[in-house]
Amino acid sequence: MARWGNETFASPTPEAEVLFAISEHDNGWHEWERAPEIHPETGYPLQFNELRFEPFSAIWRRGTERHRKTHPYASLILALHAASLARRRLEKASRPHEGQEGDRFLGEEWPDTEAARLRAFIFEMEQLRIALFDAVMAESPVKRDELEAELKANFRLLQVGDLVSLELCYGLCEPFTIDQVPALGGGRSLSVKFEPVSKDTGAVSPYPFSQPDVAVAIPGRILCQKVFTSPEELRSHLERADPVHLSFCLRPA
Repeated sequence: MARWGNETFASPTPEAEVLFAISEHDNGWHEWERAPEIHPETGYPLQFNELRFEPFSAIWRRGTERHRKTHPYASLILALHAASLARRRLEKASRPHEGQEGDRFLGEEWPDTEAARLRAFIFEMEQLRIALFDAVMAESPVKRDELEAELKANFRLLQVGDLVSLELCYGLCEPFTIDQVPALGGGRSLSVKFEPVSKDTGAVSPYPFSQPDVAVAIPGRILCQKVFTSPEELRSHLERADPVHLSFCLRPA
């Protein structure tokens, strides 16, 4: 995302704070990832979209608070992101038998209290958003409506970067399109399509980056087994797992 922007797509502005928000948007997961859990029914490593409400809310609360004093602008974008994820989860709570595998979080039926707890968390994030917005507004040279429009675009850029990174981690196997991508021209947006050319190269149209090729390297580890009897066994295997780097190149279609 540091290379995002050209004659069609605006670069992140203010650049340092927006890029900080994008790079730190998952910072609340750091503690959890040092001690990952397993799915109690399957023994697989627990997916990020399978957490119960308590760790989910703790992770996003921690992520929005960590840089609140030193980076209020970035933390404001993170609060918008956390609230958005909670709203998505609330939508699933209202229709627990719909959606893809993993939508019901550990295969559980949603308890009656789940929706209420999610609404309370969304309200908490909204209060944080208001407080951070007022703090940023007090130091901002732009008008309130201009700042709101700017934040809306920057929040969407965070979501775009998040979506692209997930698709790359999934292996760039299928074409995918991201809609409502902020473009130059007073609130315009475009749909951007990503198509795999090979296992490590994707063609993008319209092309949003400032360089003709954008190389991405993602560090990871290869587990020697899929199912584990306990979180401790998973953590032990993870510590000994061989490192791997997934490398991708994004270029114009």
